[in-house]
Amino acid sequence: MENPIPVQNSTFKVRHSYIILLFAIAFFVRMSIALIIDTPITSDDSDYHEIGMSIANGKGFSLSDQPTASRPPGYPFFLALCYHFFGPSVIIVRCIQAIIDTITCLIFFLIAKHCFDNRIAFFATGILTLFPLHIIYIPRLLTETLFTSLFLLCIWLMVRHWNKNHAVFQILTVGIMLAVTTLVKPTAGILVFIAIWFFWNRAVSVKKNIISAALLVLTFMLVLSPWLVRNQLTFGRFALTSTTGVNFWIGNNPQATGGYYYHEGAKSLFAGKDEFKNSDIGISHAVHYIVTHPLSYPILEAKKMAHFLSSDFGVMIYLEYKHEWDRSPITAILFKELSIPLWIGLHLPYIIVMIFGIIGIQFQPVKRDRRIWLIFLVIISFILVHLIFFGGARFRMPIMPLIILFAAYGWKSWKLRTIDFRSKRSAITIIMILLFLSVFLAEYITLQTKIHQNDEQKRQISSSEIIDRFHNVTLVESIKLT
Repeated sequence: MENPIPVQNSTFKVRHSYIILLFAIAFFVRMSIALIIDTPITSDDSDYHEIGMSIANGKGFSLSDQPTASRPPGYPFFLALCYHFFGPSVIIVRCIQAIIDTITCLIFFLIAKHCFDNRIAFFATGILTLFPLHIIYIPRLLTETLFTSLFLLCIWLMVRHWNKNHAVFQILTVGIMLAVTTLVKPTAGILVFIAIWFFWNRAVSVKKNIISAALLVLTFMLVLSPWLVRNQLTFGRFALTSTTGVNFWIGNNPQATGGYYYHEGAKSLFAGKDEFKNSDIGISHAVHYIVTHPLSYPILEAKKMAHFLSSDFGVMIYLEYKHEWDRSPITAILFKELSIPLWIGLHLPYIIVMIFGIIGIQFQPVKRDRRIWLIFLVIISFILVHLIFFGGARFRMPIMPLIILFAAYGWKSWKLRTIDFRSKRSAITIIMILLFLSVFLAEYITLQTKIHQNDEQKRQISSSEIIDRFHNVTLVESIKLT
């Protein structure tokens, strides 16, 4: 029988000096990362940078001098504000993101303190302060740092106001922040449904609950409406982005790997310049594939989950970037050149956190606090949204703080020996941990297989060249003899 750790009643008090020291360390580490790591702007970073510059220069939300809806507007407008006030300096953006991520640690501490106790809150925040796969995204011009901060702020607003009987200000604040976060990354839209469930109060009438839910949705839609109207007027589509269909197709087609794989056939499929027509084509082909391959689709979903949990080779390539890698056809070739110590430094803390996170989730009290259910549902729903499209290590960053929170609880349970290893929960926990670890084994085998195939192909080409040269020499000698 488990003896769960009680929450909200710990006598442990964190001195203010300790908290200040913790956030000082968080700020120092993040600012150091922002100033030290300097690599070229590539891939998605380049798109965000170009759109941000276009807005700052008064040319509107455009890419290659053409209006676009290929990216949600939140992060490009954030960059535009930075460029407008401080000039087109990437260093300044990185420093601002370092400050934002320090604030993220504070928001996370408040969430942890509301949901658990002071000891777990302090321990979990300490982990997030130094968590490599979190802070390493600060120098990148990507949505992750800003989105994670806003994402956690939404959760904190819900947790903070969860028992305050439908105050109008509370509903308006949550609705506005959910919309702002969705404008940075549309996956946050799922939080609207979770917020409606979270604020549904059985102590008040159904009518009042419905009015509160309607007010939340209305506020959410009003904040989104300027961008939606802009896309309607510019492209004839009432939509957040124009890439939904293409991303859906990337994750659901005969050549899909479960991760981001834009193969050669895509160039002809999406050859048109109309972004939304390309999106329609992507949706049509993806739906056709899912309908016609019902047996292979579950396997593909498992691959997406594996990619979601896998090693973050994208950030490793970013840290060790070489210009010649741009010509490399597959990540497996780059894998040979990546630093093993770097992989260990980045991923060993992640693996430990995931193991104890699984333990912490599994060994929660049977009657969980509604706030704990909120965090759990946010994690699950966020994963499910990405499984609709495709998986990627970068996409898990916003929910990693929440998993760290459960990991801190799991570690405390382990340390205090409150876990009954004879229970059914233990068996399920062990299975889940082994499945998680198997992702890295499968990843290693897959990459080694691709490397071997590539080496074999090179040897075959070399052999063919030798044979061709031999035939050419023989032909020349024959001509001479003749």
